[in-house]
Amino acid sequence: MNATDNPGDYLFNVHAAGLDVLAVTHDFALTLQVIDFTLSTPSPASVSVAPGNTTTSISLLVSALGAFNATVTLSCSSLPTGAACQFQPAASVVPSGASAAAITLNISTTSSTALGTSQVILSASTPGESAKSQTLTLTVGVAPDYSITISNPTLVGSVNLIYF
Repeated sequence: MNATDNPGDYLFNVHAAGLDVLAVTHDFALTLQVIDFTLSTPSPASVSVAPGNTTTSISLLVSALGAFNATVTLSCSSLPTGAACQFQPAASVVPSGASAAAITLNISTTSSTALGTSQVILSASTPGESAKSQTLTLTVGVAPDYSITISNPTLVGSVNLIYF
């Protein structure tokens, strides 16, 4: 088996034959379970927020592959100073082959969070497996507090010249 093999159950037999005078043989049935998990692309993949506010909800799925049944811990990194991730229902989930774990993520900011765009790394890890990651684009900016509409974009004017 290789690390790139497909998750699933693999059935095989082990056959052992003795080299002694009696030549005793034994057969033993084994099942090898190749397991893994996945972390979906965040939806939406890009969010904006004003300092001191919280983003709209971001959806993620943690899915089990094969007979995977372990706790997966979620985290965020590369956040701007003053920003924090909040996972719902929790930052640790246990997906199973029967159902993926649906996660909602919100990122909160403080009033002092710097303006700009960051590539936030969302990570999922469990002991004994390689960590999975996805990228989310976070833009911290000031939301406009007004709008202007010009109902008549054409203006007509006249110029009066006065001679002395």
